[in-house]
Amino acid sequence: MRMSPAVEASIWNELLPGEEVLWSGSPDPKSRSVVSSNPLTILGWIYTLLGGLFVMLMLILSDGEGLQYPFIALFGIGIFLFVIGLICLGVVYFFTRFFSRKVFYAITNRRVIILNGGRYLRVTSYNKRAITQVQRVERANGIGDLILVTGPYGAVAGPSGNLAANRHNTLMAVSNVREVERKLLAMLDEE
Repeated sequence: MRMSPAVEASIWNELLPGEEVLWSGSPDPKSRSVVSSNPLTILGWIYTLLGGLFVMLMLILSDGEGLQYPFIALFGIGIFLFVIGLICLGVVYFFTRFFSRKVFYAITNRRVIILNGGRYLRVTSYNKRAITQVQRVERANGIGDLILVTGPYGAVAGPSGNLAANRHNTLMAVSNVREVERKLLAMLDEE
């Protein structure tokens, strides 16, 4: 993916003397992060499934005679939960796509740089000595996430066994993530 000249300039402005860019890119615009689970996404799925279950249960219990008063109230609650769940999922989908257009990554011979554009430019950088572990989560199409674990103790594993990931320590929705991981690991192994 070709980056805008302004972003490319931002990356070059971040480089220290003697630092070289080994790889740079941004999230794939047609994909989303594999591991960054937003609480709103989880809530959206719970509400949607619970609401759908309520609606189906009320339709089954009505026996084709139409909904009676207690069933109408529960049917309304089911519809309400279903709609709220869909709204939550839609908001997450929209904002994930919107904000991923403003994120750019660079791997240099010394560190990993994450640029978050917008009203203000937020630059997060991980020195190669600070990165203690890298975890790759990859889809079948080669797009995936690279989670950077920093600190002497690493990160606590989440319920699914993935390391604690967020948008600040993860290169999200990276095309050809396996090749990018190779470049990152090669940089980490250099003396």
